Amino acid sequence: MQTALPPTERLRTSADPFTFVDKIIFARGRAGRLEYVLGSIAVSVVSMIVAGALDGLVFVGAGWGAVAAGAWVSITYSIRRLHDLDRPGYWLFLLIIPLIGFVLCLWMLFTRGVRRKTEYDFAR
Repeated sequence: MQTALPPTERLRTSADPFTFVDKIIFARGRAGRLEYVLGSIAVSVVSMIVAGALDGLVFVGAGWGAVAAGAWVSITYSIRRLHDLDRPGYWLFLLIIPLIGFVLCLWMLFTRGVRRKTEYDFAR
């Protein structure tokens, strides 16, 4: 007889020790190019739809919460993409420098992640 697993354990796979919450909220682990691009697009679309729906239904300005949540998830995707490139998450601050930020965006989009184990692959 199998026992029921807690909700956080059900999301784990043997290949990836990080849960959905670890990845989306706490930016743990790595994100490949495809996951980074598709995840960022999905987060943008969903947050804008939710923001548009909330803004008129609840009260004026309610959609900003959805935009803020979408921005946070986009930041965590970017941090995880940098982890895949074996770089620390604080490299995102380089995005505020005009030319360097543009080059960093292109580098994150087109560079293959490192194939070796990095410090961001740690097991809990």
